[in-house]
Amino acid sequence: RKVKAIVLDDEGFWKPLTLILHVAMPIVKLLRLMDGNKFCMGKVYDGMFMIGQRIESMQSKVPWFKDLAKVHAGRWEYLHSPMHAAGYALDPQYMQTVGDLDDATMDGLQKIFDRLCLRDAILASPNPEEAWKEYTLSTPAV
Repeated sequence: RKVKAIVLDDEGFWKPLTLILHVAMPIVKLLRLMDGNKFCMGKVYDGMFMIGQRIESMQSKVPWFKDLAKVHAGRWEYLHSPMHAAGYALDPQYMQTVGDLDDATMDGLQKIFDRLCLRDAILASPNPEEAWKEYTLSTPAV
């Protein structure tokens, strides 16, 4: 009888459950994507951004919003690398559908391009070891 009362209580059981699933399902989908064998770096970047948007939409609906936002922010900081940003910016799935890229994504993409150009310049020089010292000591870290 107690279980039946809990399950039939829309406000006390089902409404909070739907709010939890609203955030949990994209996380599960993202984890499944990352567990596969396909290239997914850009999709991880997009997925984390979308999860953040969902969390923001719940700000006034749940009392545990701040805790959830804090956990997401920590994970986003961990995953928000220039390589992920470049993966997102260069992913064909997003190239046509996404408008202008934000500053963080453009910055990450530029850092990767700079790093690749620096690598090519070092390898093309007659003395790569000396070129490495010259470029890395006189160039800001990328």
